[in-house]
Amino acid sequence: TGGTERLLSRKEKPGASHEKVPPKLTSAGQLMPEEIVKRTTSSHENTFVKVGKPEKANVVRIQYAYWTQQGWYPDDPHKANQDAYSITHKFGGEEGDIMFGVYDGHGEEGHRCS
Repeated sequence: TGGTERLLSRKEKPGASHEKVPPKLTSAGQLMPEEIVKRTTSSHENTFVKVGKPEKANVVRIQYAYWTQQGWYPDDPHKANQDAYSITHKFGGEEGDIMFGVYDGHGEEGHRCS
């Protein structure tokens, strides 16, 4: 039923190191700006799609993008991002239908359930 583009914000970034290096912090214990950038995943540009049924004259052009940031847990600095999202074009096999899903995991296994 349609093509699904499942995007996981916890997906490993190209060129990412497998070494667990402690994040750089400010003197107040907050993440440095470069550390925040390392913890984000986003679309590189906006995407435009037409949604609706042309035969019913109710087509709308929408624009979307995505952005997420891995949380900061001082007691577990390498905790997996527990957010994920999906975009399904032709939802239910219908041209002009699209489904957006946002999954917000919580708890020890939150990254698995999202």
